[in-house]
Amino acid sequence: MKRRERSKKLIKLMREAKAEFAKTRRNAGVTQVELSKATGISQQSISGWETETETVSVPDIAQWRLCMAFLNE
Repeated sequence: MKRRERSKKLIKLMREAKAEFAKTRRNAGVTQVELSKATGISQQSISGWETETETVSVPDIAQWRLCMAFLNE
């Protein structure tokens, strides 16, 4: 697979993951502020993960897992 194709696939997967993260939070009836307070992760980070404004780094993935564990309780 060419580098450009891999990049496009990765971007698509990240968009899908961000949308799923936001959907899960909303379905749990939790606001970004509530999730922030419960996990200690800034509301700005959570907002960035749910939009195109911020890329997700490897450390963010661990924080995502923390958020998802909270939302799935």
